[in-house]
Amino acid sequence: MSLKSTEKIDTNRYALTVEIDGETFAAAVEKATAKALQNITLPGFRKGKAPKHVIESVYGKGVFYEDALNNLFAENYGTVLDKKAKDFTVV
Repeated sequence: MSLKSTEKIDTNRYALTVEIDGETFAAAVEKATAKALQNITLPGFRKGKAPKHVIESVYGKGVFYEDALNNLFAENYGTVLDKKAKDFTVV
């Protein structure tokens, strides 16, 4: 994950634009999928035993994308800000 741009919105508010490469995002999706599959229950399957393709057909292809992005953001937010900290001024 890398910081592409920053935009000052208000006195202490910034809009950050970050970029995630495909390999990192794919790995995060797999990690989120593995974690979520344990808790999903579908009719005809025991809890946590429904195959990924069946879950995606029911809920949509991007069902695990939000969890993957949240995990990536939580893991990398501090690192991205540390790299760009010199651009921010503390008042």
